[in-house]
Amino acid sequence: AATSELLTRAIEKQAALDNWITTARTNIAIQAESPTVAEQAAALLASAPGSPQAQVAHDRLVSEFQPHTGTEAVFTDLFFMEADTGQVLVATDPGEEGKFKETQSFFIHGKSEPYVSEMYYSVALGRPAMTAAAPIKTANGHLLGVLAGRLDLEALNTLINRRTGLRQTDDAFLVNAI
Repeated sequence: AATSELLTRAIEKQAALDNWITTARTNIAIQAESPTVAEQAAALLASAPGSPQAQVAHDRLVSEFQPHTGTEAVFTDLFFMEADTGQVLVATDPGEEGKFKETQSFFIHGKSEPYVSEMYYSVALGRPAMTAAAPIKTANGHLLGVLAGRLDLEALNTLINRRTGLRQTDDAFLVNAI
């Protein structure tokens, strides 16, 4: 009975985890496919760095991203990276702007399709992180850059630590395939 219960809980949590990842992938794709995001990204890239036009496009992108970040959102922050260099040009966390993410799996995979990274340790954050990413393209399919969003791991923590109430204590572990 105990083995059956453990197996049932593991299957339920795996399904919930898969759903959480699918939701993150879908949400980042929806944001990246927004015509407004593509339009402002194109305007930013076409403007001279530091110009008033670049600042307007930057501010509009931040305004577009902000409603999708925060305590009740899937993402803690969103950022737009230039396609060739991986440099963060726009971020809801201004401390991310100017950083290069060209070696990150989410940038590499996010140039071609919606992607959710494995969990990794972020030196900048000083804690584990997961990031979803998707390409931002023009209407004719030209890659402008990559939109990425750090996932709220508190939601993952809540999911993994769900209890049945059948036992006084429960331990939960999240293990990858490696």
